[in-house]
Amino acid sequence: MRYIGTDWSHQAGGGYFAGFQTFNEFFRDGPINDMPEEIATELRNHLETNRVPGGSRLLLSHLNTMTDLLLWRAFVHLDDNPIRISADDSLAKREVIFFDGPILPGKHEIGFVLIFKSKKEDENNQWSVKGEFDFSVTSDTKKAQLKTFRDTDGRIMTLLHE
Repeated sequence: MRYIGTDWSHQAGGGYFAGFQTFNEFFRDGPINDMPEEIATELRNHLETNRVPGGSRLLLSHLNTMTDLLLWRAFVHLDDNPIRISADDSLAKREVIFFDGPILPGKHEIGFVLIFKSKKEDENNQWSVKGEFDFSVTSDTKKAQLKTFRDTDGRIMTLLHE
């Protein structure tokens, strides 16, 4: 299960519920988008009372090995569901967690478009990498990492390491 919510009372479909977050991310990082503390407390209490442990988990991260480029935008789908749509400063880190949460055992697909830009402020160049990978999950925790690098010919590539 994932915590996904949208506040339709705002014309932009925003408010503090806009976005995607797993239960584990909620407990680890706190609520998203400035959720009022009384709502966060109510949600935390509800989850602590009603969550059932078990099942499989996926930890999906991205590792940028290029020292001259930073990850600027990330659009990541898991089984046709968006799990990360980001354009924030957290992507500039060398390693970024895209997903950390429960997942059903079986076959799954990751699709992504990653956009990189130069670390030099006077350069406005952008490079994109897109791809899809299939992988399988058994019980327990599955660790998977998208790793972006330059090959020997200077091309930017992203591979899945399990």
